[in-house]
Amino acid sequence: MTWPLALVCAFTFFIHFAETSAMAIRVAGVRSGQLATAGSFVNISLLVSRLSNMFQAPLLGVMVDQASRHPDVLGPALAQSFRGVIASGFVGTALAALLVPNLAILVAKGMEHFKQDASIIKVMSKALWPGRWPRLTRTLLKRPSFHGKQAVTWEGIPRVFLAVNVLVTAIYTIGVLSALLAGALNPELKATAIQLSGIVNGIATICLVLFVDPGSAHVIDAVVAGRRHEGHMWAVVISLTLGRLLGVGILAQILFLPATGYINWAAHWLTGLL
Repeated sequence: MTWPLALVCAFTFFIHFAETSAMAIRVAGVRSGQLATAGSFVNISLLVSRLSNMFQAPLLGVMVDQASRHPDVLGPALAQSFRGVIASGFVGTALAALLVPNLAILVAKGMEHFKQDASIIKVMSKALWPGRWPRLTRTLLKRPSFHGKQAVTWEGIPRVFLAVNVLVTAIYTIGVLSALLAGALNPELKATAIQLSGIVNGIATICLVLFVDPGSAHVIDAVVAGRRHEGHMWAVVISLTLGRLLGVGILAQILFLPATGYINWAAHWLTGLL
């Protein structure tokens, strides 16, 4: 494994870990009733994801530029490298999924400190203080509990948004990678192919807005309003987490090369129109 690939895998791990950890923040927000504060904490996790992506993108560009010089020889190797990148995303998702209940506990404590300090910087500095690391480690390694006195309840949980979530996660995972691979295999159409990643991710965004977010928000709002109990919330969290695992770990690997072929065809088709 070359050092650019190793760094890309590491950054991909952090991207998926941060995005999956956002579920724990929403859980803490529902439990504490501090939904606005939870939104600020979610932005912090997404900031980690965006920063990782910012450093990852140039490294991906280096790999694509190297492969595009000899696409017939290096193209297949690049495809295998990208499959490894997808696998690192699955590892990050899986680790965060296991830690969601315990992360929710830590975030809830962070929200309590935020009530007193009203400063994210102070809360983060307290959490990162070395003297607190043993306690944080014990909390993270504690056997997770997905519910308190109420069992996880699946009744009334929408099925459509759960299935669509798998597809959305898979498309987001491979959108840019498939476009980069298509560009590397067709150096003369590299810019067109890379820009077409927006079309692939656009499909995922539409599905997310129309099916996934409204379905989950409906259940969460009902829990906050007292019309449903916490078991319904955990059913949504578990379902979305499993959906991410299936999307990143299985469906993304299946759709990776077909999506590359789709982008390759679209790039040639657009070029033929001009």
